[in-house]
Amino acid sequence: MIHRPLLTTGIAFAAGSTLVWIGLGPGWGWIPLWGGFFWAALRFRRSAAGNLFLLLLAFWTGVARAEVDRRSPPEDLSLRVTLAAQPVTLEGTVLSLLRWRERGRRYAGWFSVDRVREGEGWRPAGGRLWLELPAVWPVPLIGERLRLSGLLRAGAPEGRPGGFDEAAWLWRAGAVGRLSVADRGEVLSLPGSPSAGLRLRRGMERLRGRLRERARALLGRRAAPYFDALLLGEQEGVPPEARAAFLRSGTLHVLVVSGLHVGLIGGILFLLLALLRLPPPLRTGGVALILIGYCLLTGARIPTIRATVMALLFCAARLQGDAPSVWNGLGLAAWGILTVHPRALADPGFQLSFSAIAGIAGVAPLLVTGWKRVWSRLREGLRRSGRLPALGLPGSEQSLFFRRFSRGAAWVGSAAAVSAGAWLGTAPVLVWHFDRVVPQALWTNLVVVPWAAVLVAVGGITVAVGLVSEPAAGPGATCFRWLVEGLLLFLGAGNH
Repeated sequence: MIHRPLLTTGIAFAAGSTLVWIGLGPGWGWIPLWGGFFWAALRFRRSAAGNLFLLLLAFWTGVARAEVDRRSPPEDLSLRVTLAAQPVTLEGTVLSLLRWRERGRRYAGWFSVDRVREGEGWRPAGGRLWLELPAVWPVPLIGERLRLSGLLRAGAPEGRPGGFDEAAWLWRAGAVGRLSVADRGEVLSLPGSPSAGLRLRRGMERLRGRLRERARALLGRRAAPYFDALLLGEQEGVPPEARAAFLRSGTLHVLVVSGLHVGLIGGILFLLLALLRLPPPLRTGGVALILIGYCLLTGARIPTIRATVMALLFCAARLQGDAPSVWNGLGLAAWGILTVHPRALADPGFQLSFSAIAGIAGVAPLLVTGWKRVWSRLREGLRRSGRLPALGLPGSEQSLFFRRFSRGAAWVGSAAAVSAGAWLGTAPVLVWHFDRVVPQALWTNLVVVPWAAVLVAVGGITVAVGLVSEPAAGPGATCFRWLVEGLLLFLGAGNH
């Protein structure tokens, strides 16, 4: 059988989708399909033929899924969207919470169209739009049906190298354009009940709003935005100067809910459920269900989905008593995300999330092994030369101080290897999409990532306790504020 089958089939699926998105079309997919079958027939080995069939099936599934997504239905609204803004009246459903955008002084979010006005009548239409509403209108709820009159246009292409490509951003989100409603435009609420999925999304948004309010009451206006970013995945409240400091230091990723946050929350949950003496199956199943809920609570973004799928695979392996495979987890996450949304393959968030874990899993173990060899040779050389006392270390390697010093050196080496692996994995993606690379991220992540992990733990426990008793959460809130101030001071000093 194929070694790490989920990884290899996930790569094959992504390769098939890429074939369609780069413009070659599904016809080119028959070349590796028939060529692979011919090669398998020549080998006359059942295992090789079966493995190759599995890979080719995954490859062709990716081709077919991307081709289905690429072809627009006849009623697709994109057939009438142009760069020139045109007035339209249409009806549809609000898909996401409309958030306030300071840049445009408007509320904005996603909107799904189901029909558009033509003359005196209506015709069916399909498509997703980026909706912008002025502040004079009440903010609609998720799942609410609306009739809107505004200006519809397609996304503008990239104006300069390295600039924002609005057309590519809308395409990756599966949207056909953006609709801007003027201050005096028509916004009419229509009767209708939302679907079960939208009701779930609305409920999660209410819970997220309650957590934001509680965090603001406990942590204060200055520290609460960092709770929102670190635990809820909402970066809108982080001040621009703080975002710039994270960006310059190469640590902006800690403000995106991903593997660090999901793994830490899963570890805390395992510890709490172990203290309750629950049986291992109930403990693992409870952690899996809570992590799925946390993924939905944070908006089910690509890095969170990837981390949650890998965490679920870890839980399944734990129940079976097997060692989890990081590579199989990556392959399974790629399968799931690209099956639902194949355009995510072109998204920088997808590429950064997967390349970071691939770099950590592929490069970090090699660096750790090399560091252990260097440290072992250095220790052996010092022991033979008798220089350990001259360095202020006890001469005996069995002493408590020397053992702790060795463990500290091993931890620093492992952390540096993980940071270097993630940096090497994401550097090509950063250069390709953003024309930048941040060398200082190699050492700033050694401090910021553990610091952010402590913030996630302290912030999550503090707000959870604050939902029950606000006075009991006071010490945790003070600690969280101090940690935020210390992190900002470190980033400011490091950038200078």
